[in-house]
Amino acid sequence: MRVAIGFLLAFLRHLHGSDASGNQIVLGETRYGWSATLDPVLDVLGPFPIAAREQHIIGPGYPLNLYAPYIHDSNRTYPSAYADGGRVAWSKAIIEENGDINIRYEDIRWETLRATEGWAAFQHHSVLRARLSLSPPTGGLRVSAPNLKVDLSQGSYFAILPSNSDGFEHEGVPEWHSGNIYATEMVPSNTIRFSALPWNETSVFDVFISGDYEIRLFGDPATTCDAVPTLALNFKLVLEHAPANVVRDISQDVVPDIVDHYFFGSSIGIGIRSTEGWWVLRSSSLQPLEGLRLCLTRDTHIAPSQTRILNFKIFQSRPLKASRLQFRLEFVALASDVDDTIYLDITLDLRHQTITGDDVNFPLIATHFDNVPLPYLAIPPRVTSASPPILFLHGAGVDIIQDLTWGRALPRQSYSWIIMPTGRGPWGFDWRGPSSTEVWHALDSLIDILSSRVEWKKWTIPKDSRAVVAGHSNGGQGTWYAITHNPDRVLAAIPAAGYIKAQLYIPTMHSVIHHFIDPSLRGILDSSSTYDDNDLYLSNVADMKILAIHGGADTNVPTWHSRAMLGVVESWCADAPISFYEQPGMPHWYSSVFDSDRVRDFLESVLSPDLTKPPSESFTLTTISTSENISLHGCRIEGTLVHGRLAQLSVTLVSGSLLISTSNVERFSIPIAFLSNVSSLQINGKLLDADLDHFIGSHERIQFGRCLHGFCPVLEQAALTEPYRAAGRIAQILETDQVIFLVYADDSPRALSAALRLAHSLAVYLKIDSELVSDSEAVHGEATGRLGSGNLICISIALLGPFCQKQLEHAQGKEPNVAISATSIKVHGVSFTRNGTGALLLGPRWGSEADRVLFLWGIDVKGLEGALLLFPFRTGIPGPEWLIVDDRLGRVAAAGFWGKPWYSYNEPMSWLGQDP
Repeated sequence: MRVAIGFLLAFLRHLHGSDASGNQIVLGETRYGWSATLDPVLDVLGPFPIAAREQHIIGPGYPLNLYAPYIHDSNRTYPSAYADGGRVAWSKAIIEENGDINIRYEDIRWETLRATEGWAAFQHHSVLRARLSLSPPTGGLRVSAPNLKVDLSQGSYFAILPSNSDGFEHEGVPEWHSGNIYATEMVPSNTIRFSALPWNETSVFDVFISGDYEIRLFGDPATTCDAVPTLALNFKLVLEHAPANVVRDISQDVVPDIVDHYFFGSSIGIGIRSTEGWWVLRSSSLQPLEGLRLCLTRDTHIAPSQTRILNFKIFQSRPLKASRLQFRLEFVALASDVDDTIYLDITLDLRHQTITGDDVNFPLIATHFDNVPLPYLAIPPRVTSASPPILFLHGAGVDIIQDLTWGRALPRQSYSWIIMPTGRGPWGFDWRGPSSTEVWHALDSLIDILSSRVEWKKWTIPKDSRAVVAGHSNGGQGTWYAITHNPDRVLAAIPAAGYIKAQLYIPTMHSVIHHFIDPSLRGILDSSSTYDDNDLYLSNVADMKILAIHGGADTNVPTWHSRAMLGVVESWCADAPISFYEQPGMPHWYSSVFDSDRVRDFLESVLSPDLTKPPSESFTLTTISTSENISLHGCRIEGTLVHGRLAQLSVTLVSGSLLISTSNVERFSIPIAFLSNVSSLQINGKLLDADLDHFIGSHERIQFGRCLHGFCPVLEQAALTEPYRAAGRIAQILETDQVIFLVYADDSPRALSAALRLAHSLAVYLKIDSELVSDSEAVHGEATGRLGSGNLICISIALLGPFCQKQLEHAQGKEPNVAISATSIKVHGVSFTRNGTGALLLGPRWGSEADRVLFLWGIDVKGLEGALLLFPFRTGIPGPEWLIVDDRLGRVAAAGFWGKPWYSYNEPMSWLGQDP
């Protein structure tokens, strides 16, 4: 058998892109003579059962120890619960010349695993190892090494390490670069920058790839009548030896339609990339067009290899009939030893539309600014916008701008606009956090656009208009999220084929770290996902009209998800106005999901402009944090007692008495109208004897806070028990409509590398723009105004720089609960000093109350890399308000939510992995 396998591999090597000298895939040669090759035969190790996203915690190289020196042992075996005998060995696979890699484990008894674990058994992790060679120019020519552009599709991470056969030194800690795991089209490539390569001999590298089979990405193999899951990746490498330059990236351009000769949006986005060097955009000049100005909203600095989208705000005072825009951009090099200016000439083609066009011309492409210019689609009503708008959310992997078919899945309405946000991309943040915010920003943007032209008065949407929300698959889940987190902005909903929450859809049962961590720590980590648990928030929609739809033969999102949501809603309200239609025999998607008499009748019943519904006589508001800003019938929870725990406010009107009960609530407010015609008010069973009559007529709402005897009106009892702040989680750093500043430590190449890799992940996964600033530049930029509003991420090893140190000290006073030194991080008197200690800490930005700062810190390089892996650019990565990791089993050394003052210790919702 060994001979047969060896013969087969030799034959495969001969077939796949070999050159005459070594059966290698030739990656090209630069004009300066550098060349690169890749061995087409890969080493593969796996499969290993893990929870979804767990590679971010245990490391993409699991179970290997990739710290220097890594010595490859092809005969070594590793424990795996999936293999007969409990161990797996290295095997071989082939990378095609086009980059395709297919991994199948035929010897694993998948059907046996499936019999007990269901499709969760297919969730597994693999490590792939390739061999890359970089050869310098011949003839002794000394030319600096080229960059390597890398695209990893459907893989989570890759790292390139000097082979153990090479002698030159390296830090021994892998730099993990995020792949394009969702296979999103038209995203920036990773850029690998080499330094100090030998100029007189070939350098050999080990390339490690983290391959993670996720059900959401690859599906159930049974749907294709296959019993074995196939991990399908694509890995492409291209040499780039371009001089320092700024180039266009037209795939990142964002241009609105011209509707009735006016831009249908507020912003235009231009994609640009630095091939090498630091640059600043000095000026822009538009070819003269009467009545049109494009203004850059802020100075834009571009780091080496970074891709950014320039935001130009549109000012238009006259009709525009031109078919294209032409303008010039001037970039200036920032390096002190370089005096260089680059000009880019830009031409943008314009698409003209009319608001009264035929159905075939729609949807319209509109734009708004939300950290970067973002597009969305809009379909105008046929007659007039007399009815509320419809927000229509796409499923995972759907690029609504490139494929306009989604825009026609819901038939055009007679009286309602249909608005289709992108959610910051085909996957985005699963319609949560920044993706959810973009939904409502798109609606607000369209309202502003329509009100800007007198000619569009017939089509305007009132500013206080509620919306119907509908969506399919991930968009169906997003519909549940949107309506439960914004109930007062929603009129009705149509969630189709939506899953309940990630934990019930993406397998987590085979977690590695759960074998090692305290269950109380597990609870804290899980609590960071409470924000996304749609079922926990269903009390907020118990009296909302909902039509849930699901195909009875759905093999993608099982039908029971919608059935379960129906049951939970009816548990809150037995006569809830929710209906469920299960289409027998239909799959995940079918053309009549939204194009049916049932949907038309439902929309007709809820879109009536005369439809008004008073608040229920009994309802419950649920939230985990006031940062969610949830309002239900005008009631809000304004503060929680224990941050990180669920809070609820129940309101009942019985025989002229208003009964309010609270759970984990410090403050709440209700509309003053609730007190009209009420003879008494009870809060948690205590009759409130305060005179409330003088509030009626003089205030729109009244706030109650905890006082000595329960709750008191805040205006009468100002001395509340504790200072108040809104709780959050690490992912809250993503929620800003301004640029995110990545502040990296001076004289730390690894901190700069981390900042560049983080900027890349933000751009690829979330279309979030970031600007790199050194700590010393941040001190200066704060004084000059370069650092405007927006969130900060401080990236450092050992000591914090002066700017970031001030950010940490600002909110703590004279006796800090959190302290960082060159050799430790201390939280609540406990010092963490082990090698590989890293931390993520969320806090307030000094001088900007609404903004946040996140510290990405490592005691050493290994610690910083461990912290960086836990940055939540994807959903499902655990992250309360603070997190400490090190090299222990289970990886998590401490975690928690802060107390009411920032950085204070929150005993019930914190866990420390060692004693003081």
